[in-house]
Amino acid sequence: MKTKKKDIKTKTIEDKAENKTFFTKRNVIILIVTALVAIGLTALTFLVIFNPEIWGTFFINIGEGLKVNFGAMWLTFLIIFAIINIFYNMLPFWLRLNSLGIKINFGQWISFALSISFLKAITPANFIYDPYTVFWLKTQGVSTSRATSMMFSNAFLWQSAVLLIHIPSFALILTRANLLISQSALGVFWLVLMCIGIIIDIIGVLVMALLCFSKKAHYVMSSVFNWFKKKLHMKYHTKAEIEEKYKTKATLKREVIEYYKDWSTTLINIFILVAYELIVYFTLSASLALINANSLFTFDVVYVFHSANMACNANRINIFPAQGAGLEAALLLMLKSLGGIKGGSTLEDQEKFIQQGIVLWRAFFTYIPAILGLCGFTGLTIYQVRSFKNKRGSFIENKYE
Repeated sequence: MKTKKKDIKTKTIEDKAENKTFFTKRNVIILIVTALVAIGLTALTFLVIFNPEIWGTFFINIGEGLKVNFGAMWLTFLIIFAIINIFYNMLPFWLRLNSLGIKINFGQWISFALSISFLKAITPANFIYDPYTVFWLKTQGVSTSRATSMMFSNAFLWQSAVLLIHIPSFALILTRANLLISQSALGVFWLVLMCIGIIIDIIGVLVMALLCFSKKAHYVMSSVFNWFKKKLHMKYHTKAEIEEKYKTKATLKREVIEYYKDWSTTLINIFILVAYELIVYFTLSASLALINANSLFTFDVVYVFHSANMACNANRINIFPAQGAGLEAALLLMLKSLGGIKGGSTLEDQEKFIQQGIVLWRAFFTYIPAILGLCGFTGLTIYQVRSFKNKRGSFIENKYE
């Protein structure tokens, strides 16, 4: 009898947490409020960029564009890009786990890729992408340290690739800064935001390097994350366990180093990251070409690429989902002022042409993947909630350490 009482008293923190449920009244309210804010910001984005004058001839111009020699080719290219844009989200993780011999049902991978496309489109600054990736890998039986190391390692490669692509574009835009400023008073505003974007890129590389290789950073991050898990009534660890795992054993640091030692997978990931970033901005020219059925306008593919690149970078601090409204405004100003697009009987015609090209580009870049992603996200969420309830607040145990 004494033994039983002693066992109850010495019950671990983790066992206590397992008896609690994540779906408390407070947690449900937090989830609902978060969802409403995300949906509200998304709706506001659409209201800001919606312009009846653009849509009046939008579909007519696309139809005319399909009649010309290369129209069908440009549309096919945009459709392929939309598909790539969805599966790009899962490729680095699929390659890494595949190289380790860890097999996850491909249907689950597709649901994950679709879910990420949806979440990136409706949340400000894509902030949910990385945590959700770790969360999803965890539900598939991948250990937290391995999932986190994969996320950090891939984020460091992505941030480095983005910085290398942004710097040449930033340098080129600076050579024509006077045109940007003379076109509009907002020219200075966007130039300042471009500078901030480059600074964020540099800080991002340094921070990700710290998160990849610093044991102290791993300990602090895990302690903060563990505190949130405790507040949300999820399974958590003691301070001693965290210290042993991330300081003494350096589990996360070792996982990151092992990730980069897999040279073939790392080089393929770097190629995918760089190629994707380049394709994203060149795709804007394909959208403009499809809209430009009657060849009323001429555009410089190089300047269109650099304008799209810097417009995205200037919106790094944009709180709207998928950089909505701000991205369109910055891109419109840059394309008008930097000499990337010429032609049209009036400036109004030129502006309308640019706006329609941007809307078409964004449709294949963001909106279509988001709509398709909603289907995957809904199905995956229902599956995960049922799994969570069936296992009393816990997902699949770590099968892949």
